[in-house]
Amino acid sequence: MEQHLLNSEESQFIEKLEDRKYREAYIRASINVNLPSQIRALRLRQEMTQKSLANEARMRQPRISAMEKPGATKFNIETLVRVAAAFRVGLIVKFVPLSEVLAWENGFSQDSFNVVTFEQDRGLLPAAAAAFVNTGRFSSPSTWIVSTLRPMQALPEVSHEIAMTPPPSDTATTSTIGEFLF
Repeated sequence: MEQHLLNSEESQFIEKLEDRKYREAYIRASINVNLPSQIRALRLRQEMTQKSLANEARMRQPRISAMEKPGATKFNIETLVRVAAAFRVGLIVKFVPLSEVLAWENGFSQDSFNVVTFEQDRGLLPAAAAAFVNTGRFSSPSTWIVSTLRPMQALPEVSHEIAMTPPPSDTATTSTIGEFLF
């Protein structure tokens, strides 16, 4: 097993992370830098203007401009859902180890960041099929939960449904709520 010897900067950073207020500030700063970078990168990648993104997200253009500036906006889930829908992509909000946040930040490049839209998403059909493996129907998104065996699983008491013949399934169906897909 390879060991990494920490330099003094890394040691100081890790020591600072032991303080709850510092962790909060770090997480907040990470979000305030990374979300604007992703929004701008996707908008440019999809050749959208701020005005066209604003129209799709049912917002005003100055709001999009502010969202693309690090630290200029306090994001909420509803705003992010509207932006994701306007980009025709999904949104995952999940709790992760700080090491995962650091690894993601270190590997992120606004120039190469891209998310496939749902029209081009070749994994969408298999994921949709997995959503109703045990129920034989699709549910509204508000009733999806994350399964430990499948990407999403519809709750059985759903009234909005599309009847389909489910594909063969495993016998184990343990489910947990771990990350939310929006």
